[in-house]
Amino acid sequence: MPCFHPAAAILQLSSPCPAAILPLSCRSPAAVPPLSCRCPAALLPLSRRSPAAVLRLSCRCPAALLPLSGAGTVASQRSTRRKISARRWAQYTCGVRTSISRPPEGQSITRLTGGNRGLRCQQVHVLTPLLLSALLCSWWRLLSPLLPVEEAPLSGPDMAHDRAVPDLDRAKLKRVILVTYVITTLDVTWMFLQFSVTPFLARRLGMDTLWLGYLQTVVGLLQLIGNPLFGRFGDLFGARAALSVATGATVVFFLLLASAQNPAMLFLHKLPTLFMHVVPVSQMVLTDLSEPALRGGALSKLGVCFGVGMILGSMMGGHLVMLYGERLTACVGAAGSLCNLLLVLKFIPKNTKSATATVTPVKKSLFSLGEITRLLQFPGVAATFSMKVLAGLPSGIFQSMFSVVALEDFKLDPQQNSHLMTFFGFSQILIQGAVIGRLTERCEDSSLLLLAVMAAAAVGLGQAYMRSVVQFCLTMVPMVFSMNLFNVVTDSILTKSVPASDTGTMLGLCATVQSLLRTVGPTLGGVLYLGGGLRALGLTQCLFNAAVFCVLLLWPLKTSVHQE
Repeated sequence: MPCFHPAAAILQLSSPCPAAILPLSCRSPAAVPPLSCRCPAALLPLSRRSPAAVLRLSCRCPAALLPLSGAGTVASQRSTRRKISARRWAQYTCGVRTSISRPPEGQSITRLTGGNRGLRCQQVHVLTPLLLSALLCSWWRLLSPLLPVEEAPLSGPDMAHDRAVPDLDRAKLKRVILVTYVITTLDVTWMFLQFSVTPFLARRLGMDTLWLGYLQTVVGLLQLIGNPLFGRFGDLFGARAALSVATGATVVFFLLLASAQNPAMLFLHKLPTLFMHVVPVSQMVLTDLSEPALRGGALSKLGVCFGVGMILGSMMGGHLVMLYGERLTACVGAAGSLCNLLLVLKFIPKNTKSATATVTPVKKSLFSLGEITRLLQFPGVAATFSMKVLAGLPSGIFQSMFSVVALEDFKLDPQQNSHLMTFFGFSQILIQGAVIGRLTERCEDSSLLLLAVMAAAAVGLGQAYMRSVVQFCLTMVPMVFSMNLFNVVTDSILTKSVPASDTGTMLGLCATVQSLLRTVGPTLGGVLYLGGGLRALGLTQCLFNAAVFCVLLLWPLKTSVHQE
């Protein structure tokens, strides 16, 4: 039988399992250590085995190939091996420094670090479908109370369903509302999936942090221009046309992202964001199909869709980018957006406005600035809109500095930051679905507005003096509550203060406020953070909201509900 030289076998084994095989400089070339530690039935001397057999053995049991040098019993060697890592164990046995290259992908990372990490990976793969199932079940349980009951009568002057879409019966109306929530959830999912693609693709194309900031500024400006125009588009041409344009633009957005080969293409793929306004149009549909008394609850359920989409999109994006790369992940987003477009064409009616609103002869131009600003002349609209900007500015600044605070003040790594965002998403789901909807049904808008502003002031004071991650999480729950309650109540007040034919334009103006805060928030937040740190951000929010609270107490908002 031909003999294979032991030194050659060691060289063959050094690439698949470098931590297990050591150079023979510290021992005789003929003295190959017996491999009887972990797999006693399979290990023969290396001189009698082929290189392929030894290679298979090293991949199967890398810990068994560590030289034992006869020091102590098997039990002591096992306990020592548990305490010392692969690199330290190699230095301990031979007294030489070894350069350990990256282990084979998907195989020896778990095995070289012991069984505990492998067990944790298995637990993550088992818990992921359970987490997704729990999210979808909670999504359905929180949305189902809002859907209209088929047995309820369709009569009465206060029923907005009767006025909204006369050709829809109760079952079709329920289906339209549910599909609207599904479309919103899927759209938010694909957007958060895109957040996992763009930074890595930009880095790979050579863009630094400054150019990434320019890229986000372009998105903010495009959204700032497109929100009021697209709201007006929904009022003029109907919900189906508006949602079709928005979801079609999302498909083009992801296709351009998948084909981006240079920084110029990366900027070009942001142009469709001028038309990507699925959430404002969904708000318009729910506003048209819901009663004025239940409008706040209908709008709050969109926050549940946002939270579910944020968690699902982040999870899917991270896994897909890690396993298949950025371009395939972008193609998945394009395919999902195409499914969204098909849902719109199949289930969303052409028009969701009331009968009197659809025959109104006031059909002005899409780009008429006067028709957009005309809404500010209705009673209470200008005051509510100004308060929405002033009170929402500190919250927008803190949201734009969220990642900076987590990195600089609390020293969180990316994994801990993802856990924090997951906690943020679950908090939003529970608060929007289980708390805000019930409050809007039982309390007046003016009382809820005072509660939201007062809670925001208290949150700012707590953020100014928090010093640990636990305190940060404790302030995050009331922050989510105050922020979402404020947005829902102000949107509800503004849509009630304008005619039904202009709800899309009004919601577009409300979305413009969010785009404006995202545009100027990073700059103002950076100035405040450099000047006073986290305390400056918190005290600014506290002072702004305390001033708004005093103004609301002295001069309550006067609004009028426009019934058709």
